[in-house]
Amino acid sequence: MLDTAAQLPRRSYDDDIGLDLFTSYEAVIPGNGFKGVPCGIAVELPPLTWGLLLGRSSTATGWGLFVLPGVLDPGYRGELSAMIYNLRGQTQTIPIGTKIAQLIITLHPGPVDVERVAELGESSRGVRGFGSTGA
Repeated sequence: MLDTAAQLPRRSYDDDIGLDLFTSYEAVIPGNGFKGVPCGIAVELPPLTWGLLLGRSSTATGWGLFVLPGVLDPGYRGELSAMIYNLRGQTQTIPIGTKIAQLIITLHPGPVDVERVAELGESSRGVRGFGSTGA
């Protein structure tokens, strides 16, 4: 723990996928503005894993804040921070100890080789993208 006010990440329910992350100080986020909010902790992920830092539904519905997704590489040892955008026009003040984001830890398949090819293989979807399965 990097900060005396920091809390360890934890699940609210036994079967939760995400570990809740908490603010370690009072964060003031300007209306329609952006701020990185440190959580006061650093982690060492287990071998062959990586992390995904995401918002919680209550962060958006309760606070009007959008947590930008972030990838936590297995070798990163720095402080975890939630990158937050305030969707509302007025300043939001988030108290110390507020659940602000969640960390999902998942398996890492290992390095993937990248190569240049002349064409891609066939698939049932092909090049159909957004909205290809209907609205």
